[in-house]
Amino acid sequence: MNLSRLATLAVFFMMVMSAFVTVPTYNVGADEGGCMDYDDENGNGAYDEGEHCYDEEEEDGFFMFLNALFDYEDGNIGPEDYLAIVDSLFDFEGPEDYGQSALYDAQTLTITTDEEGIYSLHPDFGSYSGGHNFICGNGDEIPFFLVNDDEGDCPDGADEQWYDSNTPDDMTDDCQEWNSDDCVGEEVNWFDCHDGSEIWINQVNNDEYNCPDGDDEYHHENKGWYGHIYLLEGHHEAESSIFDEILDNDDIFESENSYCEWGNTDKTYVNCDYFINADLSQGDYTLVTVGDCHYEHDEDDVETLVCNNGHYNHTLVQDGEEDDMTNIQGDVHEDSPITDFAHKEEKDDIYGNFVAYDATTITIGSDGFTGTLSSFSFDCDENGDYCYGTHSNLYIYDTLFDSTEPESGLLSSANYHSYDGLSCPAVMVECGLTQIDVDLPEGDYTIVTTFHHEGEFINMLISEDNDDIVNEWNGDIHNAYYDYDDNNETILVSGSERAYMPYPEYKEWEPECYDDDGNVVDCEDMFGPMHLMFDIMENMTGYENNTI
Repeated sequence: MNLSRLATLAVFFMMVMSAFVTVPTYNVGADEGGCMDYDDENGNGAYDEGEHCYDEEEEDGFFMFLNALFDYEDGNIGPEDYLAIVDSLFDFEGPEDYGQSALYDAQTLTITTDEEGIYSLHPDFGSYSGGHNFICGNGDEIPFFLVNDDEGDCPDGADEQWYDSNTPDDMTDDCQEWNSDDCVGEEVNWFDCHDGSEIWINQVNNDEYNCPDGDDEYHHENKGWYGHIYLLEGHHEAESSIFDEILDNDDIFESENSYCEWGNTDKTYVNCDYFINADLSQGDYTLVTVGDCHYEHDEDDVETLVCNNGHYNHTLVQDGEEDDMTNIQGDVHEDSPITDFAHKEEKDDIYGNFVAYDATTITIGSDGFTGTLSSFSFDCDENGDYCYGTHSNLYIYDTLFDSTEPESGLLSSANYHSYDGLSCPAVMVECGLTQIDVDLPEGDYTIVTTFHHEGEFINMLISEDNDDIVNEWNGDIHNAYYDYDDNNETILVSGSERAYMPYPEYKEWEPECYDDDGNVVDCEDMFGPMHLMFDIMENMTGYENNTI
């Protein structure tokens, strides 16, 4: 470990600056009491016994710093000892998390030895009206929001409007607008309302209540409330000592995270859920259901604390077996106890990053390659009438890509960089750009390009020396989808595979700096003192985390 001279000087700079902002007003000058720096409480211009003297405490800290600085510069102590002394003089801790006030209810779960295993805990805060599934003609069920969305999700197309092609007696030429530009005729299939009346499928999810009770709209009446669930180890009654202080991430055994998977066996859409997944061994656990609170102000600026609350009906499932479910019901109400919960730290869990991908192998010659890997990407609407820039994520592997072990052989990754001001490839009206600076020796590499949803991409290896494109390839990444053959029979068009990928690295933000005349200047010239502070803070953080 080396401690730069800039970082060393930064400590001195920060110490001097802190003296101006933290030391109370005092008089300076020798007096009969022998104190130079003191609180002149009676205003007589002299130090009197009993008045606070700062000499000893300030001189101790100041000279400790100077002695440590000189000892480090002379090689008498190493950087670890120097940082330990500085750490004892300054508080480099980050801002305190004051937490989020919330109402809560606590219930105990007891797991026996025979019941140990993997559990998922699915939250349910109240009930929803209109959020039922849609039943296809062959009996399959799809989420109701997929009905009339201009994409066939049922194998028989029952979720989209059929038309008779103006041949009502011939069903073989019936068509659908979403996959046929010249589809015409009268509507054929309908939706059954709860009261027995019928409406056309193209009236479902059109933001109008066409059924008398509005059951043709998805989630048209939301009677639920919003909350969180946490799992703690041990048995903790509501208002017990663990809730006296801010409940932080050290107290929480598990919390909710996003988990995504294919929504059906044909892989035409992805379903994501938010729940707790935990490996539970024998013992007691406390399930905490939370309703967040916030302050609202009326027209007279009177402040009122308002908290989410209501009935809950969570589901506990063991080992993914829906036949082995337990319902956990209760209420968070206005009279429930209230405490503070630390702001949740999101887990870097790959099960929420279920992405469609393309894996392409490239070969780097004996001269190696230095430059950028650039991915230009876009997507279009169903009919291809409107295209827009989207973004891909990039991963570079020094081996063949194994979707079951996505971190094995991973060299580098990148999230999207920019949409604005790009010079897109000629085939793209708009595009997004993801880039990685690379320096690759001779060998074979796998480039994995991913999308959360769908998109098309053009990837390029661009040389650092002369901006030559030394390799280029493209792809179209999408889910499987239903279409119709020449005989108007339903067919399944295969799509891209998906994998649980590690979250990509974000490109560091690099500011652009300008002088008073609008000319671009070196940001280091403008923010030199800030860089000094950043250097020392980085050193101190590394020291406290035992990384330097």
